[in-house]
Amino acid sequence: MPLLLVLHLGRLTAGQSALVPEHLRNGLGNRLFKTASLEESQGLSKRGSISLGAAALPTPVDAQEKIVVVLAPNIPNWDPSLDPDPAPSLRDPSSPSAGFGLAPETDPFAALEAWETAAKEFLVWPGRCLDSQFPHQLLMEVAVNFLPCDELQRLEKGKSQQMLEYHRQYLTLAFPVATRAVPANFNVALAWSSGVQAAAICSTTTGSAAAADASGGPVLAHIGRFCQDNGGCGYILKPPHMRSEAHVSRQASDLACSEPESLRLDVRLLAARGLPQVHEGSNGPVSAVVSIWGASGDCSRQVYRASRPSLTGLVTWSESHPSVDGSMPKPMSFLITEPAAAIFVLELLETDMVLGGAQRVAFFAAPCDGLRTGLRWIPLWTLSSMGDPRPTHFGPLSGVLVQATIRTEPRRQ
Repeated sequence: MPLLLVLHLGRLTAGQSALVPEHLRNGLGNRLFKTASLEESQGLSKRGSISLGAAALPTPVDAQEKIVVVLAPNIPNWDPSLDPDPAPSLRDPSSPSAGFGLAPETDPFAALEAWETAAKEFLVWPGRCLDSQFPHQLLMEVAVNFLPCDELQRLEKGKSQQMLEYHRQYLTLAFPVATRAVPANFNVALAWSSGVQAAAICSTTTGSAAAADASGGPVLAHIGRFCQDNGGCGYILKPPHMRSEAHVSRQASDLACSEPESLRLDVRLLAARGLPQVHEGSNGPVSAVVSIWGASGDCSRQVYRASRPSLTGLVTWSESHPSVDGSMPKPMSFLITEPAAAIFVLELLETDMVLGGAQRVAFFAAPCDGLRTGLRWIPLWTLSSMGDPRPTHFGPLSGVLVQATIRTEPRRQ
């Protein structure tokens, strides 16, 4: 699968930007997806390149382990620098740009010429701000729309169907609105349910596990869907009803392209064992949180109150205990209208008796359309220092016994 290298050149002068293509050639070399390779694949229709007028998207086979360069547009307040001063001018003798080896009389159009030349050698996709009116574009080139997460949420609530139809033809990348010094994330499943093809998130800040935990639920939702399916490469095929009819076989078009039925998910957490501890020897109360990440109407969160582990390390919660008369308690219940986009996330939080507050000690995440009814043993994971999921040090002995009931319901009109 290809890697998208998104470059934001807004803080560079024209002369500095003109040097970037050469640095890419020297540093990445053959990893860059060559334009000649795309032209060759376009001539071979059997390779299945997706035609977009005079341009084409590379197939996953053609672009495997290659890098596609994307030039991000200048979006106001996208990534404000800690230094509010503008980028230095090349005409300033004291400018630190002297290290770039450019003369003061550098042509301001040098950057444009350099990138036009580079686009003839390797694949460069220009970026533009997404127009909320969704105008049709001239399909003479592949371009990437950039969409801030707050705008994504607004459009998903008011123009969800238009978003889906628009993204059957055009590419969009959604991104968090936050500074690099204080990163924050957003609901990547919301972008997925809106048809957006790419969502940028921050998995870690300082490389520590604590920093990875601070990234919150969006990282866990990413792990549950995009880090698990398709070999963990990050690329997942959209369900048929989100894709263009041209990419769905005629035989399956009538049934597969229709929107799936809603799901009712009922969950009881019966017991957990083999849980890691916040501190060595700590035995603080453990609470359980179940969240659904997906379309805005599907997002929900329910909690079992903290319960102290037994001497054997077993944790149970009063919310799942039978009543005195023997009747079963009400389960955690979730209505999911977009099952293909929804992600199930279970978090176990231990109350830190030393520093206070609740700290995540283990979690599990999976696509909702992959869950099954019955008594299920859910394995528990932790995050590595780089934000990658891994089993706890108890291995397969660490997990939660869950009773799940899944049934379909008619879609709300």
